[in-house]
Amino acid sequence: MIFSLPGAIFTPGSEEMQTAFNYAISFHNNNDTQARFKVEPVVEVLDSDDSYKIGQTLCSQMERGIFALITPTSDPSYDTFAAYSNMFQMPLVSPAFPQQTSSDRPTHLGVSLRPRYLRAIVDIINYYKWKTIIYLYDSDNGKYSMHGLFKLIKYI
Repeated sequence: MIFSLPGAIFTPGSEEMQTAFNYAISFHNNNDTQARFKVEPVVEVLDSDDSYKIGQTLCSQMERGIFALITPTSDPSYDTFAAYSNMFQMPLVSPAFPQQTSSDRPTHLGVSLRPRYLRAIVDIINYYKWKTIIYLYDSDNGKYSMHGLFKLIKYI
């Protein structure tokens, strides 16, 4: 039986995400008919967007042999995770990447589970020829999305 080691870094308050992650790992490991290998995740909880602390945590996980990183990314932490992912050619899986980043640095091996949707919103606005819209948001990411939306509309 082959074991693989994905690394996971969670933030405090992400208990639902951690529960879903643990369920998926357990489901995979206990599925005798489909699982050709077992997964033993290396999980840590990090309460910081400090790039130095993120780097220390990632290096600690890489020393233990992780092959992929699973983590929520926020605007301040995305650039650090993307840089490590690119440098060490390690897949980065996240529920959602920020809509806009400070450096617009892509992660070459990154997978965002939520697709980018701003272009689709602009296409709907154009299709229905709306002259005004109301955009409600409840997070900083929503604020950045709104600015990105206005930039896209401006160039069309």
